[in-house]
Amino acid sequence: MTHYKGDGGAYMASFGTGLALYSREKNGLEEKLSIGFNAGYLFGKKDYSSRRSLINDSVSYYQANFQSQTTYGKLQASAGVQYQTPLSKNIMLTFGAYGNLGHKMNAEQDILRETFYYSQSQGEVRLDSVFDIRGKKGTIVLPASYTLGFVLQKFAVPNKEGGWMIGADFNKQTWSKYRFYGQPDSLQDTWELRMGAQISPVPSRNYFTNVNYRFGFFVGPDYVHINRTTPRYGASFGAGLPISISRQAPNQITFINVALEYIKRGNKQNLLQDNLFRISLGFSLSDIWFIKRQYD
Repeated sequence: MTHYKGDGGAYMASFGTGLALYSREKNGLEEKLSIGFNAGYLFGKKDYSSRRSLINDSVSYYQANFQSQTTYGKLQASAGVQYQTPLSKNIMLTFGAYGNLGHKMNAEQDILRETFYYSQSQGEVRLDSVFDIRGKKGTIVLPASYTLGFVLQKFAVPNKEGGWMIGADFNKQTWSKYRFYGQPDSLQDTWELRMGAQISPVPSRNYFTNVNYRFGFFVGPDYVHINRTTPRYGASFGAGLPISISRQAPNQITFINVALEYIKRGNKQNLLQDNLFRISLGFSLSDIWFIKRQYD
């Protein structure tokens, strides 16, 4: 009998900034070209172990533990560009691209092969180490990632016209180039197509006409590849709920954003199958303290 156990995760402390390269007024709206950068430190650990036991009451044996603990970390960077252009006085088209070229992280690994026995009072007790290496240096190669997308938006006019927004993006990741200490894994290159829309009714004094209703879906193969490609898709529904609307100060509006998402991975032909339901809650703040002063 073999008992597999895994633990660990990745964390990233990052910051980002953006810069407008070009800006001018067009059709009463702003035409603009911008670039942005993100930088941070990605770090984490990976702890895998396999404990093997023989189910036999007539032969004496020792249980074995095959364990590897890896820590890693390195500075990361990514960049993006965005261009927005007004098509009319209340319709805006935005294009964007974002990505990184992949990263090679420095890592250290402890490898342990040992025999042990289980004690009810002490738990797992080590008997002898057959193989023990500490601080083995190596690298972990993370794949490149690229995203292209667009958003077409029509702005609402109070008491006259409602607004809407549609958008899509396409993401590509080269997971086949992933390496852990020079070794590949059961991974494949993957892509993902996401599309979404938002509908804003004609704004009026009725509360529900000031709610933004959102829909979306995505589709694409999973990056994990075991025997065959694993399909992955999902859909979501959400709403932006205003909690303060003032005619005297129309900019003082705060939204509570709620969403329900369903994600399906795999099918009856795959070894991996997941069904995920996710509920999210967020806030969009645009109150008066975020407005730049025009004069003092």
